[in-house]
Amino acid sequence: MSISETDPGVSSSDTEGRKELNMHLFNEEYETQYFGFTPKSFSDGVYNSFVDYLYEDVIVLEEYMSQEFNNLMNREQIREAAHKVIPVFTKAFDKAFNKLERYLLENILHIPDNVLLEEDKAQSKQYTERENEVIDEDIKQLKQKILNAKYMNAALKRGIKDIEQVQAHIDAMSAHLDTLNKVCKDAGVPDTAETMKFLTEKVSKMQEMIKKYNRYSKYGVNSTKFNYRYTNYER
Repeated sequence: MSISETDPGVSSSDTEGRKELNMHLFNEEYETQYFGFTPKSFSDGVYNSFVDYLYEDVIVLEEYMSQEFNNLMNREQIREAAHKVIPVFTKAFDKAFNKLERYLLENILHIPDNVLLEEDKAQSKQYTERENEVIDEDIKQLKQKILNAKYMNAALKRGIKDIEQVQAHIDAMSAHLDTLNKVCKDAGVPDTAETMKFLTEKVSKMQEMIKKYNRYSKYGVNSTKFNYRYTNYER
């Protein structure tokens, strides 16, 4: 329902006039946003500049006439004659400038209603409440993904640090093995790998014998026989 329908004192022409005024003010704000100045202030500035130049030229004309015609007219008469030129020029200029101003405001310094500035294109689409909820949910999920990614990065960094520590131990062990190989080589041991294998087998067999000894001792079996077997094994 329009204003004119709700308020009998307001005519439809008044309503249209208000709409046009509001639209004019909106366009003026939009044009100011784009140009950095109001189109009307621009045209007023051009007009005022012309008036200033006109008065300056009249003063120059007055000085010239005072020098050239001082024997024919006194100073006051020359001033009055010079100032009579101002209305003639301003009348002609007003007529021409009105056309120029109208053309500028309607064609040059005017943003059509169907044109949207680049910085306002983001507001061209109005989202519904449901769409806003979907967007909020997407943002929430993206934030969670970011947190998960940060957690994974932290875990990977810890893993890399652990790997570096293990690699450092491996390098140290490798250095020890190199030293051991050198010592064995200097001592005349032909094959370090075979020697280590032999020692490992010996240690394993000794561990088995110790387990058997402990088991026999548990049941009270005489350990002499075990010692004999062990000694015999050594032989």
